[in-house]
Amino acid sequence: IREVLGRGPIGPGDIAGIVGCGQMHSVLLLDRSGAPIRPAILWLDQRSTAECMELTRRVGAERLFRITGTPAANTFSAPKLMWLASHEPEAWTRAAHVVFSKDYVNWRLCGEIGTDRSMMSATLLCDIARGAWSDEVCRAADLPVDCLPKVFAATDVLGRVTPRAAAETGLAAGTPVFAGASDCACLLLGAGAAEPGDACIYTGTCSGIFVVRGEPTLDPLCRLEVQAHAGRLDRHLDAGRPIFQGILCPH
Repeated sequence: IREVLGRGPIGPGDIAGIVGCGQMHSVLLLDRSGAPIRPAILWLDQRSTAECMELTRRVGAERLFRITGTPAANTFSAPKLMWLASHEPEAWTRAAHVVFSKDYVNWRLCGEIGTDRSMMSATLLCDIARGAWSDEVCRAADLPVDCLPKVFAATDVLGRVTPRAAAETGLAAGTPVFAGASDCACLLLGAGAAEPGDACIYTGTCSGIFVVRGEPTLDPLCRLEVQAHAGRLDRHLDAGRPIFQGILCPH
C-alpha cells in the first residue's frame, strides 16, 4: 500500500474507503489478542475428508443440504475446523476467533473482527434461508458459534483504519474499511452478474457456472451450491435481504 501511494498522484486523503475480496473456505485461528495460532488451512486442502463424512453422518446428507444449501465437501471450512479440533487440540483450545482470508486483513486494518454473508455461506455452517450461522450444524460439528465472526453485508462499514494501521500502511487513520465479499461473489459483480437472472461462466483455479437468483433454490439432485451474493438489491427484495448465487458443481 505504501508503494502504491508513493507512485502516483493519489494521496491517503483521496481514498474514500477500503474493500477487499477473499478466497472462500480457507480458515485461520486467532487467539484472544488476535494473533494467528497456526498457519491458515487453504481452501483446496484435502485433509478433512473423514470429518466431512462424519458431519454428513451426524446431520444427514439431505438435512445438511437443506440447511446449508450445498452438498458437503472437504474444501469447506466446517470439516477443516473439525480436523483442527481433533488433530491439534492444543491449538484449538487456544482459539478465540475463527476468521477467513480477507477478514484477517480487515482485522489488521481496523481492529474489528467480522465477515460477510458470501463468506459465511461458503463454510458449510450457514443456515442459507436465514442468512445466519446454523446452531444445528455448529452443534453437530462441535464448533461453538461464539468463536465465529459476526456477519455483515458486503457494503457495511466494518470499522475504520486505526492509527497503528495508518502508521504501517500510509493510509489515513479513520478511512472506512468495508466488510467486502468472497472472490466468487466479487467476480460476479465484475462480470456484471448482479441481478436475478444474470449468469456467467468462470474458468480459473476452479470453474463453475454462476446464476444469480432472488431466493435460495435447492436442487433435489444436489448439483448446485447455493451461496449469498455480495449484492443487496433492495429494489428486487425486501430491504436488507441478500440475493443468492447458484454454482453448478460436480458433486
